[in-house]
Amino acid sequence: AATDDITVVRDAKEATVRAAETEGKRWAIVGVEVPDARPRFRAIGTRIATPEAGAVALGADARARLGVEDGQKVWLSFG
Repeated sequence: AATDDITVVRDAKEATVRAAETEGKRWAIVGVEVPDARPRFRAIGTRIATPEAGAVALGADARARLGVEDGQKVWLSFG
């Protein structure tokens, strides 16, 4: 299928990571593109704090599994 036909891809929004001490309550798929690494795209299902103004709060475990830091851009989808 074309990626535009896949709901979780079509509805994904870019957001900036904000460090959070605890996991939020809402489930989401969070992905990150890493051009110089293998695999070049990583995604996980995780709990997030409700995104605000283009930012998403991720707990330490989610940030570590994705290999992202505070301020980095990720893709966010609620499926």
